[in-house]
Amino acid sequence: MKEEEYKELRWSEKQQYVKEWGCVCNECKHKWHYLDSVEKQMRSQQTSNALMGLGSCCNPCMVTATANANTQLKHQEAQLKSCPKCGSSNVTRTAKYFQKQ
Repeated sequence: MKEEEYKELRWSEKQQYVKEWGCVCNECKHKWHYLDSVEKQMRSQQTSNALMGLGSCCNPCMVTATANANTQLKHQEAQLKSCPKCGSSNVTRTAKYFQKQ
């Protein structure tokens, strides 16, 4: 299913689909795919770490640990969007939707 068709669905119908990103490197033409849920999970963990860091502002060790964890998550998120073969960030991403089974 294409993005335009997906946008036309009602919220309850959208819950029956999984979003996958199809990526093509514009440098070496390598292709790869990953689920949107992986990217969302990373963003959610970054938010959680930031909130935990705010709650422990008086503990410098905890602040450093959450900052390091967020740096690592941002690096992993950037890797999802970069070519695993040549490392280029010159990538074309296309959303595809598949019905859950």
